[in-house]
Amino acid sequence: DFHSEFVHKQDNTIRIEAKIHADAPRNVEWDSKGHTNFVGLRNQGATCYMNSFLQTIYFTNKLRKAVYVLPTDNDDLSHSIPLALQKLFYDLQFTAHSVSTKKLTKSFGWDKPDEFMQHDIQEFCRVLLDRLESKMEGTTVEGIIPSLFQGQCV
Repeated sequence: DFHSEFVHKQDNTIRIEAKIHADAPRNVEWDSKGHTNFVGLRNQGATCYMNSFLQTIYFTNKLRKAVYVLPTDNDDLSHSIPLALQKLFYDLQFTAHSVSTKKLTKSFGWDKPDEFMQHDIQEFCRVLLDRLESKMEGTTVEGIIPSLFQGQCV
């Protein structure tokens, strides 16, 4: 909230009064879950493009529900993008603090230098959605990806 008042005086001076109310600053104790019911993703270096996309698909309820039902019981977390995404979505939904994306980036086969390199969002999106779509084949959620994200040029 911001309120200001400008008063012009006869002696060619201007007095400015401002009352400012600001939300808590960043990087201090802040209960995001308590205030907003949501938490964010921690940036690993140059992963803001990825975080933006992940938050977008997290809030695509039909896709999030489909990711949760994927059969990942026999998957290895360090190599399975669908399992790492399930874990990430679960953490976003149920933890009280910001969530790391390190397990997901590791499932892509990325190491430390990759975290600090800006990747192409279209390529990231394609790989992630292709892996999910492959995992959905033969399940009750098969076809969800194209139904949500497929377009047609006319």
